[in-house]
Amino acid sequence: MKRILSLLLFFLAYSVYAQQVSFSMSTDLEGRSSDYGLNGEYLDMEEVCVNMEIELNGAISFSTTIYYMVERLLSSGEAYSVQDGIFADKYKASDAFRAACLTESGYYRVTLYQQYGDAVRTNDYSKIVLTTKEFNLNIKGKPQEKFLTTDTGMSYYEYATLYLYEAKADGGLKSDPEWTFKMGDGKAEIYFVVRMNSPLRLSSLKAKISSYEPKVSAKTGPTRENIQLYKETSWSIPSKDWNAAQASFTIEDKGSYFIELYSQDDQFIETISFKVK
Repeated sequence: MKRILSLLLFFLAYSVYAQQVSFSMSTDLEGRSSDYGLNGEYLDMEEVCVNMEIELNGAISFSTTIYYMVERLLSSGEAYSVQDGIFADKYKASDAFRAACLTESGYYRVTLYQQYGDAVRTNDYSKIVLTTKEFNLNIKGKPQEKFLTTDTGMSYYEYATLYLYEAKADGGLKSDPEWTFKMGDGKAEIYFVVRMNSPLRLSSLKAKISSYEPKVSAKTGPTRENIQLYKETSWSIPSKDWNAAQASFTIEDKGSYFIELYSQDDQFIETISFKVK
């Protein structure tokens, strides 16, 4: 009986929050149909803005705030958010409009969802999905640095921190505040930990490790000269929900180096310099 009552309350709550909405997308290209470009038609453009509009069916206002997320779908099956935030504030209107301006070809998915009105108090941020739509862009595009953004417009990896460690004899890790490591048996094995204040959203980590000659001058301060790519490597991340990831790499030559970490879609995360003696 209790189980039936719980299910009934759940469906009642769901029916209150999961309002029926009409969702439409358009490209608004002059002389073209409203959906032209969303089905993979080639567009000789560097940027395409996809207009998104929602309208309530038979209601005068939203029961809760409606959120949206635009994701790019990768061939690996993963997806990463390129734009997200609030689509419409509750009680403001019965329709709302947003635009996502994109510069990369690929498959995309738009998700509209709501959350319970007392999500903050109950710590229940479950998403109630209203609708999803996928589309395919095939545009000229332009080279640019890729980066994820939060709903406030900040770089998603803005608060990433990177630490380096050396293996101890007992199997533990020790840190060196000067990031200096010693060769042993012809190599130095260096461990790193990258941390975020929110889930990593990673399926893998990529790294470029480069050697350089450190220089210091009164005018420019410390600089890197004669930079040469030493090696590239990558690691799989067991869970995208983790706030930290740990892995290791080896250096077979003494010198000064720096490591640059990237996400699976080549978005820069963090860099740090170190020495091997």
